[in-house]
Amino acid sequence: MISTLSVLVLEEHPLHRSLAVKMLQSLGVGKVFEACEGREALALLRCKGGVDIAICDLRMHDMVFLREVWHSGLVRAVALSSDIDSGVRNTVAVMVEKLGVSFLGNLGKIFSLDWLREVLSRYDLSAVRGETLPLVTSTEMPPRDEIERALANGEFVAYFQPKVDLQDGRVLGAEVLARWQHPKRGLLGPDSFLPAIEQLGLLDQLFWQLFQQGLELQIQSPGIALAFNVHPSQLNCSRLPDNIWNRLRLYGMPATGITLEVTETGILSASPKVMESLIRLRLMGCILAMDDFGVGYSSLKRLCELPFNQIKLDASFVRGLHRGSRGYAAIGSAVSLAKSLNISLVTEGVETSEQSRHLLDLGCREAQGYLFGRPVSGAALRTAMLSRRLSVR
Repeated sequence: MISTLSVLVLEEHPLHRSLAVKMLQSLGVGKVFEACEGREALALLRCKGGVDIAICDLRMHDMVFLREVWHSGLVRAVALSSDIDSGVRNTVAVMVEKLGVSFLGNLGKIFSLDWLREVLSRYDLSAVRGETLPLVTSTEMPPRDEIERALANGEFVAYFQPKVDLQDGRVLGAEVLARWQHPKRGLLGPDSFLPAIEQLGLLDQLFWQLFQQGLELQIQSPGIALAFNVHPSQLNCSRLPDNIWNRLRLYGMPATGITLEVTETGILSASPKVMESLIRLRLMGCILAMDDFGVGYSSLKRLCELPFNQIKLDASFVRGLHRGSRGYAAIGSAVSLAKSLNISLVTEGVETSEQSRHLLDLGCREAQGYLFGRPVSGAALRTAMLSRRLSVR
């Protein structure tokens, strides 16, 4: 609720500062504070115990202000009111988020009441982004015998995050993600066990358990496409395509319903064995997706060399939409690239309706993110699809 917000306006120009304060008050913001420079603002925040949002122009001294509020935890989110160059503004936005403070956008030096309301409304949405699944995480690596017992007992379960059509909301498929239903510690997230599984050389066992659970879901929900994450080391095994083909035949499922996602950074130097596996998987009919596209060192080079027919745009690009024109340009370029290469594009990390609308305007069709659903069990995914009356292509 906007009436519960506390907002600080940091602005040198008296007229601009006064107008911003009056607009905030007219919107019903609960507490509005003002300061003309960084040191005054910091003293005020320490006295008041901090605020939800700081709206600030960007001057040299404001950089010190941003660094200090991060150290002290006095501000939860920042919005700019600046006419600085878009490139500098974009870097500031990235820096703010790296400091752990939500960036709500740039109001501009002269802004409207509606635009101010829109930027303030993002505060709750950005707070939602910080929420986590009810998963237990641990930095302690579980011992090999515990993981082997869990694999033998079927404690690793597949969770599914929907992919949807942005135009009509249809569920087009889901990404399959691993969870550990630990008998004593509850549901564990992947950070608690994947590094250990990889180090112990047990990735294949986990992959095939998830693959089988995914095929069982496809039998219950005919037509739903599933995406599985594959580690580059698995592609280095020539038996992988044969094993996938045999399991698909056993369950009577087409290879066209399977997507295998590989991170671009994981195959910077693809060996001939990896290339052979990718070629055979494509010939079978599987979709090959380059995951985290845009954050590696040679994404375009990999697209030219390897037979990917889908790219998954990294979530950082979607989160950066509100930073300005560069975010739009980057996503628009990815859309044009995918179209010119005749491959599909999936945008990850969609969390708000505003992002969804912008992506649709930019030509994106398929998306994934918390706006459409968090990772859930197969039974929960089927229930959600029925309750929302979403069709499956």
